[in-house]
Amino acid sequence: MDVPKTKAQYDYSDRELKQIVTTLLEKHLDYKKQAGYKQAIVDNNALYELLQKTLKELSDTKLALDKAAIVAITDTKGTINYVNDKFCELSQYTREELIGRNHRIVNSGYHSREFFQEFWETIKAGKIWQGEIKNKAKDGSYYWVFTTIVPFLNNRGKLYQYLSIRFEITDRKKVEEALGESENKNRSLIAAIPDLMFRLNSEGVFLDYFPPKEEKNPRPASDFIGKTVDEALTMDLAYWTNHYLRQTLETGEAQTGEYVLQIEGNWCHCEARYVPCGEGEVLAIVRDISDRKKTEAALRLSEIKERERALQLEKTLRELQYTQTQLIQ
Repeated sequence: MDVPKTKAQYDYSDRELKQIVTTLLEKHLDYKKQAGYKQAIVDNNALYELLQKTLKELSDTKLALDKAAIVAITDTKGTINYVNDKFCELSQYTREELIGRNHRIVNSGYHSREFFQEFWETIKAGKIWQGEIKNKAKDGSYYWVFTTIVPFLNNRGKLYQYLSIRFEITDRKKVEEALGESENKNRSLIAAIPDLMFRLNSEGVFLDYFPPKEEKNPRPASDFIGKTVDEALTMDLAYWTNHYLRQTLETGEAQTGEYVLQIEGNWCHCEARYVPCGEGEVLAIVRDISDRKKTEAALRLSEIKERERALQLEKTLRELQYTQTQLIQ
């Protein structure tokens, strides 16, 4: 059912008409060039046609705005004087339910008191305010709108109304929320990994830094994030990091390298894995393999000792064989 539109939607007040006429007079009549005349003679018919043309342009603009955006007009106290069909459709309130009320009728309770305080301070100062607002529809569902509030001043420079132009962005906010949840899950998974991790871009700039969970005094994130590999690492380490970074980006495959790194004053053997991560980015996972290296060294030493014992045993057996042979002879 179509709701009949109010007279206020189509008519202009005397004050607004006077403002329009005054503007047109100032724009189209140059009194200074009328030297020799005591007063300017205005062609009433031409002025009327110009006024009609201007009103038609305003009407066309309003029609286009109503078709594309969610529009509301309030007085300086926030009382709603006008809403368009899109406002009613999105909020699920009728025009009669909205006119005479304020925007608290669609307040979701999501935004803080400070948010609205800054909002009102801006528009009361005659400045345009823009931002994203979460509203609540009549059925209890929520929707997001990108909002522009334009203060209107009269010919004496005083506020007399606010024009609100909104565009629904609910779908975009849902996508952002889903991406945020996905990112939080990824960060939780990354945080569960006990290794040192970095995320770098193709320029070798650190984008993220995750210190090892068990490290007592990790370097602060400010030592890395926003800095290049050459700025944050030693010369040798920067060289190898840049090398593996290039290899990973060029091949699109994971790369692995080992080097010695000083952590908390102790020299450690580290293994770094460089994995493609998004467009032009690499995730570097650095693991302390000092214990593994010690174990490998111990195994090698054990193998050497075993070989030495085997050789010694072989030598002893040969000597025994030789002795036995001599005794038989």
